[in-house]
Amino acid sequence: MIRALVLTLVLVTPCLVGCGEASSRPDLHKVTGTVTFKGTPVEGATVTFSCAASPRSARGDTDANGKFSLTTFDTNDGAIVGEHAVTITKMASGTESGAMSQENAKEMMAKNMGTMNAEKSSETNKPKMELPARYADAKTSGEKRTVSAADTNDFKFDLTE
Repeated sequence: MIRALVLTLVLVTPCLVGCGEASSRPDLHKVTGTVTFKGTPVEGATVTFSCAASPRSARGDTDANGKFSLTTFDTNDGAIVGEHAVTITKMASGTESGAMSQENAKEMMAKNMGTMNAEKSSETNKPKMELPARYADAKTSGEKRTVSAADTNDFKFDLTE
């Protein structure tokens, strides 16, 4: 009985180890870069690379120096090889620290309570963009980059009006 159990484990174990599902993720390559607006580094912007051949977009957020690193599946794993449409957005925060103060919340609530028209209310609540709106849409941003398997893929974006 024990002999049969040991024989079964010896025969089945290699099959179980070798039967893991192959990764269905595409090959990714590191992508880094810098975003500036009128020559000044942009902190807190979201950079998104979208490629028709990729199952999902790659994105990264800029640091105080405007630097970013893209993530598709795992932190800083990069983007798929190919041409990407690029969007760059940055939304204004409610206060200097990025958190809404109690006074700002009360003011916004009062405005919303007084606004009966849903369209006006939705316009009031739209976050304000700190970068020109054209960069938020892949069709109007004018920004395209090609991710290569052979190059360093370090891109510069100097945004203007």
